[in-house]
Amino acid sequence: MSIPLKNNIIYGPVNSKRLGRSLGINILSTTEKICSFNCIYCQYGITKNSSGSFVSPEEVEEALSNFFANPIRIDYLTFSGNGEPTLHPEFDKIVKKVKNIRDKYAPSIPIALLSNSSNINNLSFKTLEMVDIKIFKLDCGSEELFLKINRPIINISLKEIIKGLKRASQKFPITIQTIFISFGEENNYEKKALKEYLLKIKEIKPAFIQIYSADRPVAQNNVNLISDEKLKELEKVIYKKSKSLTRAYLNVPCEIRFSKGK
Repeated sequence: MSIPLKNNIIYGPVNSKRLGRSLGINILSTTEKICSFNCIYCQYGITKNSSGSFVSPEEVEEALSNFFANPIRIDYLTFSGNGEPTLHPEFDKIVKKVKNIRDKYAPSIPIALLSNSSNINNLSFKTLEMVDIKIFKLDCGSEELFLKINRPIINISLKEIIKGLKRASQKFPITIQTIFISFGEENNYEKKALKEYLLKIKEIKPAFIQIYSADRPVAQNNVNLISDEKLKELEKVIYKKSKSLTRAYLNVPCEIRFSKGK
């Protein structure tokens, strides 16, 4: 089961705990999901393509300009949509166009990027500098769990992703977003899995971490969310100076995105 794809370039605003009233920008196809991962928890279901028919930079420019012709209140402009936005072959050009329009109509509104991190090593610092809030996914700390949870459909390893996230974090404040789930007899939040994840966080040194669990339709039937109480326990390990597992303080600011209705 999955939710419908975004059928427009501009959608929302979507209410977000961290980003408030976030206006979504879908620069991918409006008819199919285009992604580099086939995550078992994806709300859009199974991934079939990592490339396809993308919307043009000019279409994005027109759609966003039309929005600002009759604007409603928003807190962020957010690159997200039907898959992984950085896969767009003209991502750099689109970011520049969006920034120019933002600077013209609403210079105080930050631009955010929600990325699965798969293309981190191909993103230029010049482009990332134009994005105010950089949010990158990291769901686990081992190659084994990476293949089971994120199921990449392109040739990418977790090791390469960690390298790119470290490189970006040394240049900019970045946010790591993590989903904690169980699937079958396995999970990514206990014992060895959690220790490996925490060690990778220490290596990357992000400025902020956002954790949550699945609260929408998922791509694989045996995926289960964890409780808000468990998320609070994990938040203590990440931020509130629990020495368990890593034998060292992480002390990274952490926010929980609770399940619906909380």
